[in-house]
Amino acid sequence: MRKLISFIVFCTTLILLSVVDYQPKIIEEAPLPNFARFYDIKLRKRLFIEFMRLLIKGENDFVMQQRIQFLKLYKKRTGRKALTAYDMRVFERFAELYFVNLSEYDQDESWEILKRRIDVIPTELALAQSANESAWGRSRFAIEGNAMFGQWSFSKTKVGMIPSARDLDSTHTVARFPSVRAAVKSYIKNLNTHRAYLAFRVLRSKARAGGSELDGHSLAPGLINYSERREVYVREIQSIMKTNKSFMDLDLQ
Repeated sequence: MRKLISFIVFCTTLILLSVVDYQPKIIEEAPLPNFARFYDIKLRKRLFIEFMRLLIKGENDFVMQQRIQFLKLYKKRTGRKALTAYDMRVFERFAELYFVNLSEYDQDESWEILKRRIDVIPTELALAQSANESAWGRSRFAIEGNAMFGQWSFSKTKVGMIPSARDLDSTHTVARFPSVRAAVKSYIKNLNTHRAYLAFRVLRSKARAGGSELDGHSLAPGLINYSERREVYVREIQSIMKTNKSFMDLDLQ
């Protein structure tokens, strides 16, 4: 009987992880191309967007799978249907993945926080930020550490890259990643969980509630804390989206 119970627990855990944590296996991931060798600006931008867009889409697709599953549980709960033990394990796994400490919030609050956090980032917004933060894939941080979004790190165990213009009393580094895909994944998780981007998540949630398509230009003001330049940075990102709309709207399927 004990062996049977252990087997059932093992299978349940395996199913839970396969549903919540599963990501399509990528056999071979292309390294960051040498975009500096393309002197034609339009060609460079087009190639950069083609390269980044596929990776952003892949990670967004995975997050959307999670959102669909979470919303099924959310609707089941709001519809006053009883949640099973398995449902609660899935919920707790989502809370773990999206850094929601269930001991800090009541049940209703926890569900609403996760509903805001488990969602996609508009492709054009991610493209604009990666273009800005990596100088269209040509910055030192992008080349040396696949740092496409300029994410800071204060880790004492992970070796980051020191900005040349860093203040003497500053300790932050620019996080390095094993691949561009890892950088995209970290960027999406960062916007979806860090307290600095709560305003972004609230704007996105309101757009969802109003039945609107997620629009990068409209959500960009929520990233005012992404840079010390604040409003200037937001306008810069919006300008990149506007001036490069023809490249970003390309059908790359």
